[in-house]
Amino acid sequence: MRNKKLIVLFSILAFVTLLVVLSSVIFSVQTVYASCYNDDDEQLDAIVASHEVNGIDRGKSMFMLSEKKVIEKVESSRSDVRVVNIERKFPNQVYINYVKIFEYIAFETEDCVLYTSNECKILSKGDKQTEYNDHIKLICNAAPASETEGDTLFAEDSSQYKTVCGILDAMERMDLHSVVIDMFEFIDVNNTDVNGLTYIKTRTGAYFELQGGTNNLLEKLRLAASVYLSNDTQYMNSGTIIVNSSGKTAYYSPENRYENQ
Repeated sequence: MRNKKLIVLFSILAFVTLLVVLSSVIFSVQTVYASCYNDDDEQLDAIVASHEVNGIDRGKSMFMLSEKKVIEKVESSRSDVRVVNIERKFPNQVYINYVKIFEYIAFETEDCVLYTSNECKILSKGDKQTEYNDHIKLICNAAPASETEGDTLFAEDSSQYKTVCGILDAMERMDLHSVVIDMFEFIDVNNTDVNGLTYIKTRTGAYFELQGGTNNLLEKLRLAASVYLSNDTQYMNSGTIIVNSSGKTAYYSPENRYENQ
């Protein structure tokens, strides 16, 4: 009887050992991919996917992978990259989803222009221009919290910071950086806190009026862009596309509501 119990015990231990060995082989990292949400840069994808940048050891158990350490490694290795998330795709693939940090915004002060990322971080400064073809101009009456490169344009606990970051994050999720810059000329957030209205001018002359402050920004921008692109003769060159606070209803007005406010 005792021998049977030992046989059963050893069988269970052997089975568990086999499972551990198999899982370590089957569920081990074999391939790492990187994908950029806001740019089409295969060379940078390959760099972010490399062991030198992300520190992921091939052959390491998928279960032992520390997402936090991978993110810290990538962002410390590449100052122009922000990791959105790490995905495990069993049995043996890891995906690093990231955004490339671009200069999105041009914000004019009394004596210069500050160029910032989508997270309101000041990346560079320069002389004022009559046009900003490679940036979206930000219209905001609030004074900058800093003009130093590396600092945020507005204090992180301010409504201006939260509003601008929310809008830019929504824009970044809509499409590639180049598409967003080619579509939008300026953003006016002066009335976002006052009456919940955010105005965005397209480069073709039409305006978006987004109602309801910073709620549902992604839905509102996507709906406005959908209407805008649906008729290149009626909606793209003049007038205002108005989107309600839920981001579910939009209508077109031939009136320039931005200039007439």
